[in-house]
Amino acid sequence: MDHSNPQAEEGHVDIANGIVEALCRVQLSGYESRVLWALFRKTYGWHKKEDRISLTQFQVLTGLPIPKISNTLNRLVLRKMVRVTENGNGKIKSYGFQKVFSIWQDLPEKVLPKSAIPKKGITENGLQGLPISASTKETITKEKGIASNTIPFHDIIAAYNKFCPTLPAVNSLFIPPTRHHLIKAAFLRYRDHDGGALPVLDLLFKKAEASNFLTGKTPGHDGKFFKAKFDWLFDENKMVKVLEGDYDNPHTEAGSSKAREEEIAYLKREGLI
Repeated sequence: MDHSNPQAEEGHVDIANGIVEALCRVQLSGYESRVLWALFRKTYGWHKKEDRISLTQFQVLTGLPIPKISNTLNRLVLRKMVRVTENGNGKIKSYGFQKVFSIWQDLPEKVLPKSAIPKKGITENGLQGLPISASTKETITKEKGIASNTIPFHDIIAAYNKFCPTLPAVNSLFIPPTRHHLIKAAFLRYRDHDGGALPVLDLLFKKAEASNFLTGKTPGHDGKFFKAKFDWLFDENKMVKVLEGDYDNPHTEAGSSKAREEEIAYLKREGLI
């Protein structure tokens, strides 16, 4: 496929005119718009009403960090613009677009995340990384210095020990270089516009503690027991899997609905949606 000159014959997304007109009238944040277009591509682009779509697939299409994608999907579900189906047994969730636009809802301003509010250096369509001026050695050095000096290493370890009492405790008085690097990398990867990644890491710790497999309560597919440790959770790939729910406990449909409600309530309390 020639991406410089795409043709409809190479594949296209069929969207009814009524939906397009409804979308013209609805207020969407930049993140919501990008996630919706990714959903259209993965469903309507394959002539499907819904499909199993991992957060990583959304990330590949949108270029957004996974926590932002998760928050945006939760917000679109609350707005009744996206349908989500829990498939259980740690399987990837199924997402579909709610084409009955008469039931779409706006969220009150207090529910909207700070990331949805335009600020200096962020364009109206939500695109980030567009500098007000070209980066210089001075600005790059300053950014690195700010990031390094404001990372709350001890607070992050304290949160882990608090939310993960079943997992091996970590001593915050001495942080080995390897662990120091893992914490810094995770913090910079998941920090929000205000420079804090603690809500995401809190969610990581809570999901790990709630997992029967990660806490050594149930064996894996090989019949062996495993208990996660701090450094294991901070491995980039494993962190993504925990946040995506790959290690969540199998649950019934009723349990899934309740867990979903609790997760949304937590995200709202933490200001993530």
